[in-house]
Amino acid sequence: MAEVHHGYDTRLGRTVAIKILRSDHVRDAHFLSRFRREAQSVAGLNHRNIVAVYDSGEDQLTETGGARVPVPWIIMEYVDGYTLRELLNEHGDLPPQEAARIT
Repeated sequence: MAEVHHGYDTRLGRTVAIKILRSDHVRDAHFLSRFRREAQSVAGLNHRNIVAVYDSGEDQLTETGGARVPVPWIIMEYVDGYTLRELLNEHGDLPPQEAARIT
């Protein structure tokens, strides 16, 4: 539903993750609503195992025909490491204890 990019906050001098709704979903009201709810929900949480949300908002994308569509984004704490997909691609199925630990 979204793309996550590695970024740098020049104002505060820190590495961040930038989550942007994928362009093929920006015209879908369901995905727009879900993405906005995610930003609000996660921003209200504070736990060491949940990434912090620093900011959120929307930019306007101008399509080829001139139509302008909202593109929401979330600026989040950057966590260095591997995705679950990368881990599974590299190691295959995980032992049950490791899968439970990750979960």
